Amino acid sequence: MQKKSQLSSRPPLKSVKNIDDPKLKEFIEAAEAPKKTEVGVSEQKKQEKAEDHSFVLPWENKNVREDVSKVFNLRLPETYYMKLKYLSEKEKESHHRILMEIICPEIDRKIKEIISNMI
Repeated sequence: MQKKSQLSSRPPLKSVKNIDDPKLKEFIEAAEAPKKTEVGVSEQKKQEKAEDHSFVLPWENKNVREDVSKVFNLRLPETYYMKLKYLSEKEKESHHRILMEIICPEIDRKIKEIISNMI
């Protein structure tokens, strides 16, 4: 005779006997309702940010360091990969260096364009 396993993929259900208790209903409703104080504070912070025109761009944050490199994978179509490989062989430079010389100035150009449109 096999015993039924006591383990289950579901947690045990707790029965609530006093579901009609007004205090219990009031407690549940209060927990589910948004807190007015938190909403008021977040709205105030949004207004302060909107009024503050001297925002800091993400790369100008004091925690961003020049000596840290972040890894980013780039998926190129095979034709462009072969072109990059050809350039790398002809110029005797790494794939990375070639792409950095192209991508970084282009990123700066696009950022300047976006910022100039914001002003």
